[in-house]
This record gives sequence, structure tokens and C-alpha cells, in this order.
Amino acid sequence: MSAAHRRKVGLHRRVEGLHRAAGRTARRMAVLVSVLAGATGVMTFAAPASAHANAITASVACDTDSGEYRVTWTVANDWAGKATLSSVSATPTQIADIAVGTVVPARYNGRNGTVSGVQRVPGTATSAALRLSSRWTDGYTASASRTVSLNGTCRPPAPVCTPADTAAYGHTFDGAAGNATVRTRNLPLCAGQSQDFTLVSYTATAAGSAGAQQLFDSATGVLDGSHREVTLDVDLPACYRTVYLVWGTGVVTPLGGGTPYAATRLGGARSPGDRSTGPVGAHEGGSGGCATPAAAVTDACDGSRTVHLSNGAAATLPTEFTVTAASGFSRTVTVRPGATVDVAVAADAGTLTVRADGDTVARGTWTRPAGCPPPVVTSTADCTSMTVTVANPAGNTPVTATVRPRGGDSRTLRVAPGTAGSATVDAEPGMTVDVTAGPTAVTLTYARPAGCGKPVEPTPTPTPTDCPEPTDSPEPTDSPEPTDSPEPTHSPEPTDTPTPGGTASPVPSTDGSGDGSGGTAPQPTLPVTGAGLTPFVAAGATLTFLGALFLVLGRRRETGC
Repeated sequence: MSAAHRRKVGLHRRVEGLHRAAGRTARRMAVLVSVLAGATGVMTFAAPASAHANAITASVACDTDSGEYRVTWTVANDWAGKATLSSVSATPTQIADIAVGTVVPARYNGRNGTVSGVQRVPGTATSAALRLSSRWTDGYTASASRTVSLNGTCRPPAPVCTPADTAAYGHTFDGAAGNATVRTRNLPLCAGQSQDFTLVSYTATAAGSAGAQQLFDSATGVLDGSHREVTLDVDLPACYRTVYLVWGTGVVTPLGGGTPYAATRLGGARSPGDRSTGPVGAHEGGSGGCATPAAAVTDACDGSRTVHLSNGAAATLPTEFTVTAASGFSRTVTVRPGATVDVAVAADAGTLTVRADGDTVARGTWTRPAGCPPPVVTSTADCTSMTVTVANPAGNTPVTATVRPRGGDSRTLRVAPGTAGSATVDAEPGMTVDVTAGPTAVTLTYARPAGCGKPVEPTPTPTPTDCPEPTDSPEPTDSPEPTDSPEPTHSPEPTDTPTPGGTASPVPSTDGSGDGSGGTAPQPTLPVTGAGLTPFVAAGATLTFLGALFLVLGRRRETGC
């Protein structure tokens, strides 16, 4: 084979090799294009089913009862598989029900799965935040976060007062000087509530409080809605002494050993004294024996008093006591060390003063003890009046009672012990009567008893200005003027006029029985009347009228008119 032929065959073989290589390349490119197209399709159609995300939302509210924000967090899952929280970070406080390991439900039926939790944030906070990471069931992981802004002004309503049984107090205490102050720490006490505190000093038989202690002085103050602080001061004995600042008004005397006022001393470790902040309200000080004179007075219901005089066991000399009263009572007693003597003082003695070696150790007036029976007021009523009776039990002091009808004059009764006194007042239905008798004060209302009927109006006592006009007595009728007796027709005028002091001349007989010169003696006739009786009749009528007039005047004088 020639060289030219061999070159021609070689060239032909190379061209066939190139054609085969090009075919293989084309096939490879087709496969690659197909793979890329398939991958692109898979990515295109699978992308919506592969979304994994947690959406975080939050709502905020102010809880005015506690003064805290209430932040409600909600985490949503938008994928068809469950998501488990793998990390959770919340500030400034943790969130209940949202923590590591919490499972967020899968999206179902077109609704995202959710989980919620509440975060309580201080009312002064200005923000709250939640950051978390989740892992889905297909192994996919994602993170999410959210921050909400707060204005820091969440507060409960400001109180205006504090109840006495929960109030907190503060105090100062200077036992060596005998003074203290007590105050409410925040708000005043609520209306109608109060709390007492007492500062009290004692004489001590020796340094410290191991022995008996006698009351020397005390002062009590009250805190209420109008008084938020009180200052207390007591006198101190010039010897061994103790001073206590205590809760309430329960002063004890004498004090024994141990720990006096252990629970009630302010600033102590026990309740209620621990409700006040400040130094412990107990002081021991002073120097020297007090020659411990002490006096205590016991008052009785009947007004009498018993003075208990004592000289402490630590005294080295007797003490001379003088007990005097405003009534003039006076008694001097010497009490040896460690001894006691009682002095009885009668009722109504007035202010008592007890001096020991010239110094006043006690002074005061009688005070009615709490257990004395009070006077009893009762009443009875009749149809026109009320009778009030005040009974004073035996063993009491005499009592002065006042019975005061409304609108009327008061009556005063002095009722001795074991007796009763009464006062009667005119009464009308509904009238009230105020009665006071020592500690007893009552108001009585008058009720007319049944069967009294309609009340009779009282007849006023006539006075010269309102006496009824007297009815005129009928005027006495004048006696009729007597008619003049007719002159006798049968008795002729005497012929002879009788002389003064003489007798009438005989009248001649008219019956013819006599002739005037003899026969039967002439008969005397009645004297002639007529006009001569009129003055006498008029005088009688006048006297009758005057008698009637004097009778009327006499009756007026008897009635006061």
C-alpha cells in the first residue's frame, strides 16, 4: 500500500472517530439536559410543600391588681409536621407553657398549629422579648424572635389608707430621757380605726429588772386616720428605773421578774411588737436605791378608796408616807423596808395626795370602777302623768338624777345607795322624758294606758284678765207703785182736826144707829193712806237692788276675778 493510500485511510478513520465522539457528547448532553430539567421540575413543584417557619405574636395587658404587665405569646407552625422547641429565651421574665421541649402542633386543615404562654412582667419594664429555635419532624430547623415595647407605667390603684390590723409602724425610743415617738410608716389608718401605744416608767428595786417594779408614770397616745404620729413623754424616778414602749394600753403594776412586755414591746421579736420598726422599747437605768416608796390606789363602788403603801425590799430606811384629801382627811404612816400598809379613805374625800419623805408619789380623784352596778331607771304611767323611778343599787355612791321632760322643767333627785327616788310629771301622749343618773342615761316616751279614753282638756285657772264676763243678774223689778186707796165714800172727813198728840174725834155713825149725840159709841176707822206710802215702797226697791249688786261683787271676789 502506497503512502498516499495509507494517509487517506488514516484520515477517514479519524473522521469516523470524530463522528463517534460527537455522538457520544450529544447523548451525554441530552442526558444532562434531561437531568437538569427533572431537577428543576422537582424543585418547582416541591417548594410549596417544603416551607418551615414559626410565626410569633404577642398581646399586652396591664394587671392593675398586681401592677404587672400580662404578655400573652403565641407561636404558630405553618408546616404539616410537628415542631419541637429546641431553645427558648425570654426577657425580662420566663414564659409559662413556652419552654424547651414544648411541641407546636402541625398545620392541619388549612390552620396553623399554635401554642401560647403568659409572661408576667414588672409594671416598670419597657420591653419584653422572645427568641426560640424549632426542629421539625423531617429534621428541618429554624429560628424566630419578637420584641414588644412597654411604657413602664403599669401600676395598681394607689391606696388611700391602711387597715389598723395590717398597718406597719415605725418608732423612736430614748428610755434614758423618757420619750418616744410612734408613726404609721406609709399611709394613715382607715377611717374609724385606731391603734394605741403606751410609754411607761417604773421604779426598780435594783439595777436591772430582776426584782419587783412599781409604776411611776405612763403616757398613752392614739394613731388614727387624722393622726399619723404621736409623741410620748414620762417622768423618771431619780433611782433605779425601767422604761418600756409598748403596744396598746395594758399597763401592768407591779411588774415581777422575767421579761416584762415580752410580746408587746415595740421593736421586739414577737408579735405585735415586731410590727413597728425601730430600737427595742425597753430601757434599764438610773442609780441608787429608791427607798422605793410606792403608792397604789384602789377605788370602790361606794366612793371609798384604799391606798396601798409599800417600801421596796431594797430600801435601807423606813419611809414616811402622808395621805391627805381635799376633804381635810390626813394620815401619816411609816412603812419599814419591804413592808406594805393600807390606808382606807371614806367616800367623797375629794382629790387624794400621797407623799413619801416629802415627795409626791401618787395623786388623783376617785374613778368609778368598771364593775359597779349602774342606777336603774323605770317608769309608770296613768292617764295624765308619768312617774319616773331611779333605783341606786346598794354599795354605790349616792347618785344625783335629773328628770327632764321635753319642753318642761327638770326635776332633780338625790338617791342614796340601796334606795329609790321618784318624780312625777304631767304628760301627754308621745311626750319624752330624758333621765340621767350617774352613768345611766335614758329617754322615756309616755304612752297613755288603755282605758283612759279621750284626754280631758285642762281648765285654765282664771286670771283677772281672762275671767269670763259675769252674767248680769236680773235687775230687780220695782214694786208696782201702789195705787192710792180710794177715799172712803162712807167716811166723811172729820169735822174737827185732831190736835197733835191727841186722838181723833169720833166719826158719826153712818148706819143711823147713832145720832152723834148719844147711843152707840162711834167705831174708829183705818188712817187714810194713798200718796203717803209711795216713798216707803221706792226705798224698799232701792235697797233690794243694792243687795243684789253686793252679792254679784262678792262672788267675783271669791273666784279671784
